[in-house]
Amino acid sequence: MGSTAEITFGVKLFPVFDGSSQPVAEWLQQLELIRELSGILDVSRIIPLRLVSGALAVYKQLPLEDQRKTQKIREALLRAFGVDSYVAYNGFIVRKLRFGEVADVYLADLRRLADLAGGVSGKVLRAAFVSGLPSRIRQTMKVGDRMESLTLCEVLERVQAILVEESNGRGDDGLVAAAYLGIPTSATPSHSCRCYQEERDLRFRTGRTLVRRLLSLTE
Repeated sequence: MGSTAEITFGVKLFPVFDGSSQPVAEWLQQLELIRELSGILDVSRIIPLRLVSGALAVYKQLPLEDQRKTQKIREALLRAFGVDSYVAYNGFIVRKLRFGEVADVYLADLRRLADLAGGVSGKVLRAAFVSGLPSRIRQTMKVGDRMESLTLCEVLERVQAILVEESNGRGDDGLVAAAYLGIPTSATPSHSCRCYQEERDLRFRTGRTLVRRLLSLTE
């Protein structure tokens, strides 16, 4: 694929970044994922085409030689728009499951905040996940299982099962409980929990297929 096709393909896939529309770390992760899937070696020519407002201003302030280096662009954007590690850690410790939020989404956001804060152990992440659950679910978890012996995936699976059990046996209360994690009342407990790496591999394979199809349109 030629350089012109690379740029055209990249511009079509990347969302516009203005510095506030989404976390800069998340945007840069999308950048890296698309680079890996598409085989584009140099995205320094693509990034400025997707920057607007404050983000574009930061790019323009870079020395000309740095504007051609992907790592320098990344560093400048992170300095300007990155979440402070203290802010991220505070968000991590106060994060709770929101009404109507799916458990997997809640866990994914905890991971994101933990990464921004500098990272935490799996044990700490598991504890934070459980601490942010409604009290009735925490109590059920403590009574029914030895928490220290469960992996994070097993905890997630157990939480989903508890919510389904409540929805099947407690009438309206169960409906409210199921709504907490966005689980349909007709759902059955999942007997397999995809861990973080497995989910990432699945997204990678699916994304690679999509990228190949899109690449064929630019050739």
